[in-house]
Amino acid sequence: MRFVSVRDLRGKSGEVWKDLPEEREMVITSNGRPVAILAAVNESTLEESLAAFRKARAVDAVAKLQRESVSRGTDKPTEKEIDAEIADVRSKRKERGSSSTRTCWSPGCSRPSVRIAAKDDSGPARRRSRS
Repeated sequence: MRFVSVRDLRGKSGEVWKDLPEEREMVITSNGRPVAILAAVNESTLEESLAAFRKARAVDAVAKLQRESVSRGTDKPTEKEIDAEIADVRSKRKERGSSSTRTCWSPGCSRPSVRIAAKDDSGPARRRSRS
């Protein structure tokens, strides 16, 4: 993989663009530190390349969150802490005033509808059929 400084990218951009298809990727550096990646793409692979790039960023973000959790000591909650979090979420749902009942979401379920009702809804509960 080739490393190109920002200065070289500005001064020799024609050479960089000419070499990029063969190199496939180049790392752009500023003051010796990587700041960007140039990747060769074409119209037929653009969407796939963007999806792969976004997936890699998401994986990196999750790994960063996990490292931060370990450093703060919050990576191993106790069963009591988990129960408290669940209770907190449930109480917040009640405070919002919504009570929805899921009858069945799995394919092949014999119960075809879902009842959704709100406390401030004075009319009958709406029924939605699953397709």
